[in-house]
Amino acid sequence: MTESLELAAALRQETARAPDLLVVNALFPPPARPIGGPVPLWLARRRMQEEQLARLDAAWEGPRLELELLPLLPAEGLARELADRLDRALAAETGA
Repeated sequence: MTESLELAAALRQETARAPDLLVVNALFPPPARPIGGPVPLWLARRRMQEEQLARLDAAWEGPRLELELLPLLPAEGLARELADRLDRALAAETGA
């Protein structure tokens, strides 16, 4: 997150233009219901991600897309799946 925000600031400073979009990738899913007992690792990770998303909310006013974590696939399959999800998310965002 720090590097993304620093890059956005540098882009604004050097080009007087902000990025058009920020893509947040590999988000763990939020819990469907409250979880009691020991916190599973994925939920602990999601809570950390939510802290960073709150930080992003405070620092980034532009549009963003959030993509969930995908299971590990062969490199080509993973890249294709991410591209497809990004296309669908952009289409939904723009109404295309």
